Amino acid sequence: MLDCDPHRRGGGTARKRTRGVAMRNYGIIGTLVAIILVIVILRLLGII
Repeated sequence: MLDCDPHRRGGGTARKRTRGVAMRNYGIIGTLVAIILVIVILRLLGII
């Protein structure tokens, strides 16, 4: 119901923008963690 209020519509868009930036940051961190995990697994398999 708050989203339908024209006075708070600007706040909703701002929140969506901040959420988008946060999701992008989490996506970059997720990809870095995935790459590190793959490298660690490859090293373990190579050592074994």
